[in-house]
Amino acid sequence: ANIVHRTTLRGPANWMVTSADIASKYEQLNDFRGSDALATDGLDIGITNAGTIQSKLKLYKDPLFPNCKILMGFKGNSALDSGYFYAPYIPLLSTPTVMDPNSFTPNKGVMTRYGKKLIEDGGLFYATVNVSNL
Repeated sequence: ANIVHRTTLRGPANWMVTSADIASKYEQLNDFRGSDALATDGLDIGITNAGTIQSKLKLYKDPLFPNCKILMGFKGNSALDSGYFYAPYIPLLSTPTVMDPNSFTPNKGVMTRYGKKLIEDGGLFYATVNVSNL
């Protein structure tokens, strides 16, 4: 966390993404507070907010994340406090129904438009940790 602070001069890492196996180790800490955002209906699919560590570091679980890595980063309150931007400007657009001339089945297309950009020196806002002997 402090490597990000030293390189960005903005603040220490305040979020981390890791695998479910590594996250379960963090969840056993006394300073860990579980998230209220976890669904009670069992429909948590993909990356989920697991909670916070010492009320400073948000922990996210990704079931597809490698078991030997942790990605840490800093996100501040202003637009200047981020290393990467994702800006959807057309969230979802569907096409009219079109008939396939070969099979006569109706087809519909769905698309989105967005911009994404890693700003200059944006990589300084992120750090990876390699975990061994889990």
